[in-house]
Amino acid sequence: MSIGGSFKELRELSKRLGDLTKGDALQQIANAAANESLTQLNLGFRASRDPYGNPWRPLKYRQGQPLRDTRRMQSAWDKQVTARGFRLFNRTPYTRFHQYGTQGRNTRAGKRVGAIPARPMVPRGNDMGTWAEPVRKAMILVLRRLVKGG
Repeated sequence: MSIGGSFKELRELSKRLGDLTKGDALQQIANAAANESLTQLNLGFRASRDPYGNPWRPLKYRQGQPLRDTRRMQSAWDKQVTARGFRLFNRTPYTRFHQYGTQGRNTRAGKRVGAIPARPMVPRGNDMGTWAEPVRKAMILVLRRLVKGG
């Protein structure tokens, strides 16, 4: 029994697969994941929902969508990408209060005021929620391009 094929093509494929473990390829994959995460983040703002598909709690004191009156917080998201992965961050100092919510405070009359409900904008921990599939697809597209050598 014999097997035919091009050893030249096999060597080229082997080299491309080996190149995938190098920093530049990993950074390209992480960049694709970060870009898709920013897209998912913006879609969440538009739909007023968290990364798990849950709607944000509606507003009490004005009309409109939560966290979108000035769009300052939404436009302040950015990414940091390395060969080891990526992180999303926001330049506004009050973002964490909306991501995690606050307890508020008690007044002298015993009434709780000033509580901010949690409206998660980014996933917590390792559970990517509804972002998982689009981020995975973005990474696979880059991976396919890298393997094909394009």
